[in-house]
Amino acid sequence: MKPVDPRVILPFLQKLQRVHQLQTCAALLGGLALSLAGPMFVTLCFLLFSLTLILDRGFWGAYWIITAVTLPVFFGFAAWLRGSVLEHMVPDGDTISGMIFRRTVLKVLIVLELANIGPRLVLWAVGRYRGRRRVRRMKLGRVAQCVATLSQTDGGVSPARLLFPEESADKLEPLLAFLIYHEIVDLSKQGDRVWLTSNIRRRLEEAAP
Repeated sequence: MKPVDPRVILPFLQKLQRVHQLQTCAALLGGLALSLAGPMFVTLCFLLFSLTLILDRGFWGAYWIITAVTLPVFFGFAAWLRGSVLEHMVPDGDTISGMIFRRTVLKVLIVLELANIGPRLVLWAVGRYRGRRRVRRMKLGRVAQCVATLSQTDGGVSPARLLFPEESADKLEPLLAFLIYHEIVDLSKQGDRVWLTSNIRRRLEEAAP
């Protein structure tokens, strides 16, 4: 790949940040909306098996009471599990009784999986927002110069090569943090080589005149 001018890289980075922010906002808003599905499942169970709360409070009154009680549980469950319910909690069962138990548990887990989607999206968006706050002070012009340096080689460079001669070593950590957070670079396990990800390299080639 031929070296890319930082003036081409800068608008690319600005677009990358905008897309990142839009994805985070979409996940947060969508997750909040989907989070209300879990309490709705519980409310429908009350409607099917116990009408007392609904008769006393009305459907929506009962729903918001159930939401206030169950949402912290669903969010705590999502934070603890950190992934799909079905991937972590499907029981084994080879015998007939085991298979019947497995089917029963599986139905419950499917409901929990649906209720877990919204909280997982919200927690993912919050994690991205916190990560963005840690790297937001990095100037994009300086990052563009680092990307231009990395574009000059396919094999990667020493992280120290990203610094200007007059820059101190403590400037390297925030630079790498920004590049890694936005998945612009990969870093070797030893931390002695850094290179552009194949996705970023391909997109830069498409953006270059």
